[in-house]
Amino acid sequence: MHLCTHHCCRTILQDDLLNGNLSVEETLTYTAQLRLDQSFTEEERQQRVNEVIKQMGLEKSRHTVVGTPLKKGISGGERKRLCVGMELLLHPALLFLDEPTSGLDSVAALGLVATLKELVYNWNCTVCQWSCAIEWFSHFFITKPHAPPTSHPGRLHHPSATEQDLQHV
Repeated sequence: MHLCTHHCCRTILQDDLLNGNLSVEETLTYTAQLRLDQSFTEEERQQRVNEVIKQMGLEKSRHTVVGTPLKKGISGGERKRLCVGMELLLHPALLFLDEPTSGLDSVAALGLVATLKELVYNWNCTVCQWSCAIEWFSHFFITKPHAPPTSHPGRLHHPSATEQDLQHV
């Protein structure tokens, strides 16, 4: 297995910059070709793409175009998960998100948060989201069990959240 040690921290911006004419799989494949180390074989790159598609819950939209304002494509929630997936190709240890639920309906937002929670457990990744606009989500952390003793393993963290608040996430 290749470790992308020089990509320990990745950021996902609120607004995505996706090519609306490519499918989900093509987007991830091109991203893998451009960003993964040259030591990866084509088979290893495709395996990484398949892992990300599965982890991000994009199997059903794998061959669907991303879309543009004039061309129907994947949903807003799928776009956000695709953007997260593009960064996951590099197996970052720390993932920063800028208002990941902005523009999503409540169902899509909850689905994205559930996916991020799974990342913590399955991908050995710490997820941090900050926001000035939504106070409750500012400095939001999800940590993996066996995290440093200063955090609460396997929990969602927010400085002003109570345990009761976090039970519903």
